[in-house]
Amino acid sequence: MEDPALTSRLEALRNNLNVVSANLDKDTWKADDQSRATTRAELLGESLLWAGLQSLLTEIRTRLRDIDQIEADLYKAPPGDAAAVSAAWIRYGKTYGDSQTLLRECLEIIGTLAIREKNLDRRLLYVADELIRDCLTLSTGSSDYYLLVHSVSETFSRARARIIRLRFPEWTIWDLPLAAHDLGQVAMAKILREEGFVEPGDTTLTPFLAVQRDLLVASDAGLQAKNQEGGESAAEAGRWAKGRVLILLADAFATYTMGPAYAFSAIMLRLSPAVAAQRDTPSDALRAEVILNTLTWMNENTGGLAKPYSDAVEQQKKNWQSALAANPLHKLDPAEAAFAAQLADKFGSDVSNYALAGTAKYPHAGTNQGWLRASDWAGHWLQQWNDGQRLTSPPNPIGKLRDVLNATWMCRSCFKGDRESVRRGQVQLAEAGQDLCAKIIENASGRTPPPAAVVAQGAPR
Repeated sequence: MEDPALTSRLEALRNNLNVVSANLDKDTWKADDQSRATTRAELLGESLLWAGLQSLLTEIRTRLRDIDQIEADLYKAPPGDAAAVSAAWIRYGKTYGDSQTLLRECLEIIGTLAIREKNLDRRLLYVADELIRDCLTLSTGSSDYYLLVHSVSETFSRARARIIRLRFPEWTIWDLPLAAHDLGQVAMAKILREEGFVEPGDTTLTPFLAVQRDLLVASDAGLQAKNQEGGESAAEAGRWAKGRVLILLADAFATYTMGPAYAFSAIMLRLSPAVAAQRDTPSDALRAEVILNTLTWMNENTGGLAKPYSDAVEQQKKNWQSALAANPLHKLDPAEAAFAAQLADKFGSDVSNYALAGTAKYPHAGTNQGWLRASDWAGHWLQQWNDGQRLTSPPNPIGKLRDVLNATWMCRSCFKGDRESVRRGQVQLAEAGQDLCAKIIENASGRTPPPAAVVAQGAPR
């Protein structure tokens, strides 16, 4: 039998899925002229994009088969079979709901491909690709991630563990350290998968995660109350706590690998004391506490008397306390603060030593990379600023991309003067920092960055 309304909706959903599937095909994005071939080769080849999209394409094909089956079963039903029509509508509702999340993910990827093709990001995703590849190699020994996407939601951080996300429209060098959070989720997921194939006594992150889950339940009043209800409520409290801990571990990882730049970006641009904990997502106050404690641990465990990050720690603690003063109801209680402190300490002393490569930690010493190199570049820009000169790329582009991010934030935090001059300096600093990133990439790989598109510059944050 037929149901015209349902048939029309099935056909519309089929069309939507076919459209996004066609636009995720590699041939669709082939260079149509030689001038754009280099940019697209960088995008479509080295990031393992097309291999990574296979899971999405497989899900699209599954949804299309579901639609075909719903139609087939509906047409087989005898006329007047109300039960068959009702069942078809119910199945359509589920398929439609499953497809919406899938379509949002696909459209965000297509949007990212278009942004990259036209260079509307002012080459920032090109820099982000290299930053992620480098940091993932330094921390896990592998650069095998699939795609960095500009996203308007949290979709990818949960649904696609190997897709790294920058929130739209984070198109400035100031936001770039935030990509390290999703990178941390990728790294943690990779370690947990690998530990699933070894003896329990030879694992580090898996037992650490279980302990932290239980400690969080004990320290969080809401989770504790839910746990005391027993049964499914207790199991749910455990699942929520595990999800929160994984996010906090990603914050610790990002701070550990990116250095003070991550703390600057997270506290100055992302986290808000007003964002409370929800289900498997921790409060921003707890995240900030983990970040600050991780940076404090790094500052106090340099293997010597030097405490290189003291100024950065104190500055961001002051900034966060100022934000908390406007949101006093969201201040952590002592039990939560103690939980954050011990998680950061255990991550630094245990997890990082056994689960991450020795090169993962952002180095505080070393003339060719690390905090000293970042300080040198920041000094170059501050001297130009004090002399009234336009800020330009330093003459010594030897270092890591994460050094540039630390240098730009370090310099920006030192700018003083009237609002307009500081804003103008921030725009120049962002441009100089991105130029320095391009030179580092070219020196290290021999690849020439794609030309920057001429687009409107947003106001500095």
